[in-house]
Amino acid sequence: CRNSTLSMIGGFVNSTTIRSWNSERAQKPRIKFAISNMQPVYDWWFLTNFLEVNMDKKNLNLFLITAVVLFVTLPFINKPAHIDDIFVLYGKEQILKEPLNPYGFEMEFGSVRNSFFVYGDPPLMFYYLALATIFLGKSLTALHISTVIFPLIAAFSMYFLARKFTKQNLYAALILVATPTFMAMSHNFMQDVPIASLFLLSITLFVY
Repeated sequence: CRNSTLSMIGGFVNSTTIRSWNSERAQKPRIKFAISNMQPVYDWWFLTNFLEVNMDKKNLNLFLITAVVLFVTLPFINKPAHIDDIFVLYGKEQILKEPLNPYGFEMEFGSVRNSFFVYGDPPLMFYYLALATIFLGKSLTALHISTVIFPLIAAFSMYFLARKFTKQNLYAALILVATPTFMAMSHNFMQDVPIASLFLLSITLFVY
């Protein structure tokens, strides 16, 4: 009777252990799956807490503005030249040939051949892109990368300018960057965004 009782107890313990072990094996993939699903959430939590600890509010705002500007510009660095970009690129080539004579060649405008002076825009971007060509090369991708500085100047200038008048200056800068016209023109070689950025910078420097 004693032996039969011990064998019954041993069988119960063994079966309980096997069921527990099988249950643990069944749960492991679920736990792993849950952890893998939570990884992006953990990464975002770690990044935001790291930034909050290691940056003050102003630097965090500037980091965010930089990230947004790069987000809306870098995906389009392979965009081909279009609209008036071609005139700016011709002007850039002229600067590389004759730096002191930016309008010293002729070009067809429609069906009429005229001096490039008819184009009428100031040569700021001609000189800037000529310098970018010297240091980065002639590819459109390299030239597009060189122009990212202008939306950054505009966004930073708006941020500091708005800080003089409102506590929501971060939103002012982000709204500027997210404006459809500003976003579209940020990918071009034309004068619009460079002039707007330098205009904002000059006002900001005057106010401060």
